[in-house]
Amino acid sequence: MFLALLAFAVIWGCLHYLHKLIFHLSPFHKKGRSFGVRIFDLFYRVFTVVISVFVLLGTLYFLGDWLLLSLAIIFVMGIVWASKQAFPRFWNQTALMLNFGAVREGEVVVYKGIPYEVGAINMNSKLENKALENGFVRLHINDLMELRSRPVTENESWFPSRTGDWVLLADGTYGNVTAQTPEIVTLRLKGGALKYYPTSDYMAQSPTNLSHGYRLTCIFGVDYQHQGIVIREIQEMMKKAVSEGLKEAGYDDLVVHVRVEFKEAAASSLDMAILVTCNERAGARYWVLERTIQKACVEVCNQQGWIIPFQQVSVHMAGS
Repeated sequence: MFLALLAFAVIWGCLHYLHKLIFHLSPFHKKGRSFGVRIFDLFYRVFTVVISVFVLLGTLYFLGDWLLLSLAIIFVMGIVWASKQAFPRFWNQTALMLNFGAVREGEVVVYKGIPYEVGAINMNSKLENKALENGFVRLHINDLMELRSRPVTENESWFPSRTGDWVLLADGTYGNVTAQTPEIVTLRLKGGALKYYPTSDYMAQSPTNLSHGYRLTCIFGVDYQHQGIVIREIQEMMKKAVSEGLKEAGYDDLVVHVRVEFKEAAASSLDMAILVTCNERAGARYWVLERTIQKACVEVCNQQGWIIPFQQVSVHMAGS
């Protein structure tokens, strides 16, 4: 039995190594995984299994061990008989390996909430996301059968950020991406603290990437007694004050455009919307710019004597 298993392992290993040589040296394989190449690879795998089993049985035959040979034949026949139940799964696996299944090479598949490009479909398939560090995932073909793929679209977005980007998450977290792998994303917060997210949870936070430019919107209200000048005079002076405040703070090279518009007549104030468009270098200054804008608005109100209202709440007591 030891000699038979040894012969089986040697033949299996040699044929497996030979297939690797063919894969690297064959001009047909170098051109890509065409249908003919897939058919060859599939039949080569079947050939490897059949020849290895025949070598095992042949070794027992030539050694004249009829008892072990009979047991081995019964064992092989039992495996073949039992495989009838798994035939539909084998058929689906074959369809995948021939690129006819629900998942196809070169298309996009979502695995654990992350998009990947299907690099190669084999018994151990390869998924790849180049936006992630070490963004390779190997899946057994059984796991691949549960997924579905779609064609890659033009300008496909593989991940909402890259290492070094500044992001703002739905939970209010603001930080710099220091690492992102298929398992975890690390953010460095202001002050140096590190915060860790499982990659699927990070995606669920709908990250806003601030490293490609963004618009900062601040709402600032003045009292209703300034209703007569709020549309023109206050609007123009507030725009000038915000522009000068950003320049004095040294952030004018981060700002593309400043606009101030009347937003609405709120319950207790006349609200202005300060819209500041920032360039890609302003990602690390998101909160600082917001504070600078608010400071400039307060200063111009102090200079001009404009009243900043507070929210008024009226309480009505029911009569007894």
